[in-house]
Amino acid sequence: MNSAKMKSDDGILNILQITDTHLFSDKSATLHGNCTYHSLSETIDHIISSYAGKFDIAFITGDISQDQSLASYALALHQFERLSVPIYWISGNHDDAHKLKAVFNTSGVVKQLSKLTTDYWDFVALNTCRPGTDTGYIKNDDFDLFSEKIKESKNANKKIAIIMHHHLYPVDTPLVDECMLQSHENFINLLNETEQIKLIICGHVHGDYKISNKNHVLETCPATCFQWKQGSSIESEIENKSGFKIHNFNKDSHRSSTVFI
Repeated sequence: MNSAKMKSDDGILNILQITDTHLFSDKSATLHGNCTYHSLSETIDHIISSYAGKFDIAFITGDISQDQSLASYALALHQFERLSVPIYWISGNHDDAHKLKAVFNTSGVVKQLSKLTTDYWDFVALNTCRPGTDTGYIKNDDFDLFSEKIKESKNANKKIAIIMHHHLYPVDTPLVDECMLQSHENFINLLNETEQIKLIICGHVHGDYKISNKNHVLETCPATCFQWKQGSSIESEIENKSGFKIHNFNKDSHRSSTVFI
């Protein structure tokens, strides 16, 4: 379990979220007509030029690679390290977790997210990926470990944000809703019973959505490569723009903003 004490001087924790880079070993390779490496590089350029020094940490929320190659992860690592902040990642359904770890573990600033503890918020990762399928699932042993971390945070009276790849609630875009997280009764019960869980952050959907449900909110992050058009049911319906998300946490609340470039 990784854990760290972090807090901005002004009492606000500023977090950058990047997701769904879908890189190949070939820098010039394209996905649905988009050069994914070029899109990521331009996104990082924009963040550095417009937000230098404004982030405390960054979350990378999965689908880093498209071809699951070691070379694609090396390209991603090179770009992420340009941000010059501590970076925490989770894997997505397109990733090879073993190859991802092999490359990213060579970095001193890029770590796999398990649980990150700050003054007022705890950020807890939940693995929703199962090899061989794009659909989200939660293994029983993963859920058991996750539940223990949630219990620890609850006992410490922390607000909790869950970081996961797949989305839990439909976003009314059939193309991605057909591979959302499948029902997991124990997870739903835990969410409903734990008022300290205020936020779920995910990637996967290639779009910007915010869904409120009882005591928590689900927020998705746009991809760095392209977005699926809202309501789309076919892969060819895309919006050729890149995006990322900014999360601001203080003692009492969370707010976010989305940036498209």
